[in-house]
Amino acid sequence: MPIRRFSFEEILDLAYPDESFQSRPAPTVEEARALMEQIGEDKELINAPTVYEVNGIPCVGDGHRRFAAIKLAIAEDYRPVLDLPFFESGGAHFRVESKSELSSLLNQISANASTKPPTNAQYAKSLLKCLTMDPNLTREDLARKTGLSVKRLDQILSLNSLPEEAQKLNNEGNMPLTQAIALATIPRALVDEELEKKACTQSSTEFSQTIADKKEQIRKDRLLASGGRNPSREFIPEKKLRTKQELEELFISAQSMFDMETADGSEASTETKARLDFFKEIFSLDEKTVSEARTAFEKNKLEKEKAAALRRKQRSDETIANVEKTLAGFSEEE
Repeated sequence: MPIRRFSFEEILDLAYPDESFQSRPAPTVEEARALMEQIGEDKELINAPTVYEVNGIPCVGDGHRRFAAIKLAIAEDYRPVLDLPFFESGGAHFRVESKSELSSLLNQISANASTKPPTNAQYAKSLLKCLTMDPNLTREDLARKTGLSVKRLDQILSLNSLPEEAQKLNNEGNMPLTQAIALATIPRALVDEELEKKACTQSSTEFSQTIADKKEQIRKDRLLASGGRNPSREFIPEKKLRTKQELEELFISAQSMFDMETADGSEASTETKARLDFFKEIFSLDEKTVSEARTAFEKNKLEKEKAAALRRKQRSDETIANVEKTLAGFSEEE
């Protein structure tokens, strides 16, 4: 793994990977400051962080928290840290590792498992992101790479289907993970405030019965809605409107497949291109809609520029008129 010297300016310019490729959010300023002061107090930087080159662009890699502390020390000229032997002549040496976006994310997941675990929601989104980034990556492969059983992987992934409020309650520690996983077995649209409250207050045994009762009620409601026909004997597909988040995940998958097929300059398959075009149209990113939006933007911009020019001319004319009026007054006095 090559080692490269980075100046303080280059270190400050190192960006965190896009949030969708992080297994947990970047450290807060408070977290960075606490670690910075700890490093200064210990007078030692254990395990220097690693810079990743993702698609050829250097960015913060392994050691998010240490990088945050180092960047804060540079920004504030915090000498207890910057005077350590690790830093010299306005720079420092870091290991540089080239990674793909997927391998970068998997590395973050593995590293954080033994240091500061991400929130359950962030962890679930990261695992889902791994699957959407590589269509050939199976659940079994991902489970092996992240040290999870397939059953546990599926349970964590199910948290992505929870409503935002339920995810928030789980992340804040108000809803136990076991209850959150059980709640995720209920269709998202049917998870109400009362069910979320029970998930936070009931024991695992009590909530397990609550979920069982809820599923039975859903079964009865569907039976009634189908006119009394037994769903177990006659399958009736139900229309379901996907959420924006679900559509965005499908869009990401379609874009990833298109990028993979065209990475070497080849043409994407008709099926892949049609799938990507469909989602672009759903999100108003198709060529026609974008062109119309650009035309409207340029027209509005031109109108604003004309209005601004007219206001400037009016102010100029008023100034000239005032000057001429003043000069005329002087002439009359003479």
